[in-house]
Amino acid sequence: MELGQRIKLLRLQKNLTQEQLAEIIGISRSALSMYELNEREPDIETIIKFADFFQVSTDYLLGRVDHPAQTNPSSYSDLKELVRLVIQEIREEYREPKT
Repeated sequence: MELGQRIKLLRLQKNLTQEQLAEIIGISRSALSMYELNEREPDIETIIKFADFFQVSTDYLLGRVDHPAQTNPSSYSDLKELVRLVIQEIREEYREPKT
């Protein structure tokens, strides 16, 4: 599936018109139409705006992956904290008893 098809699919899933999405992204309706028809490609800033709005990865929009998941940066800090706690627990479990 090409970039334009993915944008159109995501727009339709949100029940948005081309006019509504174009206004949200900050582009003209005709530019959006050309993107959806794969007659023109958006610049990187516009691709990022689409990805942020639809909460998908730029890799998904560009067809590099088939799943739309976007990694949430806040989940990294949660994961880091979880790993820290697990390491601490393992250290305590295997700590040599003091004699």
